[in-house]
Amino acid sequence: MSARFALGTIDAALAVASDGILRSCARSILHADVNDPVRFGTDAQHQRRLYPATISTTHWRERRVDLIRAELRSRLWPYRGGDFATPFDIRIGVSAQIDSAGLSILLAAARAEGLRVLGFYDAAALSVAAVGLSGTVLVLEVGLHHVAATRVLADHLEARRRASAVRHGHGLLELHDAWMAMSRDALVRRNRYDPLYDASAEQRLEDTLLPAASEAARVGVAHLEIPTAHDVARISLTRDQFGASGAAVLRKITAVLREVRPPGRDLTLLAPEWVWELPGIAAAFTEFSACRWVSMPTGLSARFASSLDDDPESSDTVIFHRSVPLHRPIEEPREAPRESVVDLRPKIAPTHVQHAGVALPLTLETDLPIGREPGEGGLRLPDDLAGVSRLHCSLRRDGQVVTLVDHSRYGTLVNGERVIDRLTVLAGDRIRIGDPGVELSLLAVGERDGAP
Repeated sequence: MSARFALGTIDAALAVASDGILRSCARSILHADVNDPVRFGTDAQHQRRLYPATISTTHWRERRVDLIRAELRSRLWPYRGGDFATPFDIRIGVSAQIDSAGLSILLAAARAEGLRVLGFYDAAALSVAAVGLSGTVLVLEVGLHHVAATRVLADHLEARRRASAVRHGHGLLELHDAWMAMSRDALVRRNRYDPLYDASAEQRLEDTLLPAASEAARVGVAHLEIPTAHDVARISLTRDQFGASGAAVLRKITAVLREVRPPGRDLTLLAPEWVWELPGIAAAFTEFSACRWVSMPTGLSARFASSLDDDPESSDTVIFHRSVPLHRPIEEPREAPRESVVDLRPKIAPTHVQHAGVALPLTLETDLPIGREPGEGGLRLPDDLAGVSRLHCSLRRDGQVVTLVDHSRYGTLVNGERVIDRLTVLAGDRIRIGDPGVELSLLAVGERDGAP
């Protein structure tokens, strides 16, 4: 039986796998000088700063057929044994940034290179199935110049993509550029040395940034040494420096996750292991602190695609699979680190709701109605507030669970997100009613170790 191959098209980690084993993985950074046919389309991930005018990092988004063909050829030639005449079967895991027009171009490029595409598969669904997760999963994808989030619903049979959001202009290379600017400033202040005047030094600095950022996130500080023409330039960069300089990208990551996040808290957040190692990522995800955080190895979607044994009915028809069977995971789910999260709230049910300096108790099995005319025993809000219904919402306590039920025409926000019908709430949550309206705080008042 011949090996089953798959290609993963997430450009920050373009992966080739066979029979569930990762064979190669590299950033999709290519030589793009059409006047250099020997190097055209070959890997240039460690030469971006050396030849900036002739390097491509955007050919997947721009649908450059010539570069996509060249990359398919260069990435797959070690596994084709020099035989480019015989069709080469392959499954393709599809990045969230590739739309229907991009799929058509990818299929044409693959066929022009003698590849027989056995199927396109949503990369997020592949990743969820690969680790055997269940329920609602938000899958984070960080590309070279984009961030994306996909909501996947997994039951006992399959993992199916339900929604996806992509934001361009904020990805790994934008993060690198922000870190480069921060590192350059530190080098100039500490050593009176500017790496931007030396392309080779600039490239060495970029190559060390991701490992340095991971080290800073883990231990608090990273020490870098950059060889120069006459000496070695040394700097120390802290976790906070990396986090502050990359804050714009981290905000985009949080925003794109928020776009596909459904109401409720029973969610899993799945992201590549290198993303969880970014300084500041855990603090940026505090609004997802009630979710389960799971880490996956790089290239996992390609590995799982290469382990599938389904055969297409016809070589002329290529199906885009938005769902993937869940019967055979290839990895155990690994919990992502949370140690660096600041103010991570425990899941404690509230006992009181606070408004205008007054805390009202939430009584067992008795609703607390809230609105302009909530009735006897309710929390009455001022009549002159815009966007507030007579009975706007209510809080219901049942044992150790408190549920907010929305009754309004205008909507109720919890931590900035609109509630659809009802939501289990926790101590520390903030309820906003009206526009701009009022904010209510949920508190847990009790005793711990005998102390109030």
